[in-house]
Amino acid sequence: MRSLSILSNYPQLKNAVMLAEKVSKEMDLEPVIMPQLDDNILNNIVKDMEYRYSDIFNEYKYTKDLFVRKVLEKEGKGEKKSSLTNFPYYVVPFSSKTVVRMIGEDQIPAHGVILNGTVRLSFLPYESYSTLEQRINSKEEDDVVVTFKDEKITNFERKRSIFIEPNLVTKILSSKGAIEGSLWTSVETLLIFPMINMNVYDDNVVEIIMEDEISFKIEKGKATRDDVNIGNTVDLEEKAKIYYDHKTKKNLQKEIIIKALISKLP
Repeated sequence: MRSLSILSNYPQLKNAVMLAEKVSKEMDLEPVIMPQLDDNILNNIVKDMEYRYSDIFNEYKYTKDLFVRKVLEKEGKGEKKSSLTNFPYYVVPFSSKTVVRMIGEDQIPAHGVILNGTVRLSFLPYESYSTLEQRINSKEEDDVVVTFKDEKITNFERKRSIFIEPNLVTKILSSKGAIEGSLWTSVETLLIFPMINMNVYDDNVVEIIMEDEISFKIEKGKATRDDVNIGNTVDLEEKAKIYYDHKTKKNLQKEIIIKALISKLP
């Protein structure tokens, strides 16, 4: 069963599902938002991992982190040492065009690395951008605007930083490298970012265009439908985690995943 079909049964997500379905047709995307919610992709991942790594699972099935590490080592990947600086709250596109690279396939809201454009750093997600502006104007939300070019911060305006830890904001603004965080624009667009993420390869470039209405464009890295359905847009580390959870019957219950998603809504 497709991700969006499952989520359409939840009234809180009705508008988000409808918009995601519309965008999936316009952009020719598979209507899926995460591998754990799509039976076809999940089964393909588990089948492939069983064939390749069942021996490693049998040896290290008592420790998830160790199992994942051994899978990566077998493929010569080793542990990921990210050069990204993580912003643990929300990154809200602010310019007419914001360019990002989508990362990770198991997170909603989806995560992205900011390549170009201007964003707001927000402590909380809001129903819409106008609600965020109201909160900023009433001083109920921080007011930090950051501009990026080629993944690096080129300018920022820090009028107020109360709710987000000041030291964290300072760390972000003084970073010399790329910044990643949860992409957020509104409740209605909540499912579009993870859907795009499932439809692109690791090396991707995605434009978020803010005009009269928000729109999206995949500039680089759009995956074939076959690769999406096989699970080839999911990286090996995430596949190993999914396989481990499936084998140990942990954390893959769709109802739990969906309730966790709904709990994040403003």
